[in-house]
Amino acid sequence: MSSEYTILIADRNSHVREFIKREMTKEGFRVLQAEKGKDVIKMVYQCFSLDLVLLDPDLPDMEETVLLKKIGDRFPSVPVVIHAFDSEETNYFLYLKQAAFVEKGGQSIEVLKKVVIEILEAAKLNL
Repeated sequence: MSSEYTILIADRNSHVREFIKREMTKEGFRVLQAEKGKDVIKMVYQCFSLDLVLLDPDLPDMEETVLLKKIGDRFPSVPVVIHAFDSEETNYFLYLKQAAFVEKGGQSIEVLKKVVIEILEAAKLNL
């Protein structure tokens, strides 16, 4: 992938954010980071060149459904990859037009990279 794509990585854990940033940067992505829900919303509302959000919705300052609704309302065309431990708590797909789920785990970084690349390549073909 080329650096023409900008992704936002949002996770409350700084180690997870840095690890994913490092791996996604190796793939050629420009990476922004957010630690809190309010930071995600601020970036989604202000960064018009955002191509994808990689999100663990369990952020410390905002309830998941509120966060997902705000993202979906502001930029319904921006794909969101949910990276979380359990998909049963919230039906993420009710709030987001374009969403995928990758469960956190030992090898999830490889799955994340694959899913992100596939989504962005598909979006490019649909332009």
